[in-house]
Amino acid sequence: MSIKLELNGIVYQKGEPTTRNNYTNQDMILHIPDLEKENYSDFFKIEWNDKGIKTLQEANIADGDEVKVVAYLSGKKWTDKEGADRAFNAIKGYAIEKAEKENSADQELTPFPILDTPEKETKNDLPF
Repeated sequence: MSIKLELNGIVYQKGEPTTRNNYTNQDMILHIPDLEKENYSDFFKIEWNDKGIKTLQEANIADGDEVKVVAYLSGKKWTDKEGADRAFNAIKGYAIEKAEKENSADQELTPFPILDTPEKETKNDLPF
């Protein structure tokens, strides 16, 4: 069972695809800044497999881009040489898109509706 994640951050480093034992993968490090304390920012390694690499290439992602990543957290148990049970986790990339930057100059403003003004002046019955 995998857990779906949606992560928003900045591409810190996009590695090159590597092939080992007929399996191709590509790592990417995603930086999620802590807006209050810079020293506590998070960096996550996201692994992309064959299909994910194609998705990554089609999105034309580069270092420094703000992105939204859909990924899955998976974990496996294994037994080491001494017989102790161990576990490892992986974040596997599934989809990625560049984040839309909000720019007030590019946004189309909706004008306020113009209200019909009465032709006759109404009596102001306010006590002040």
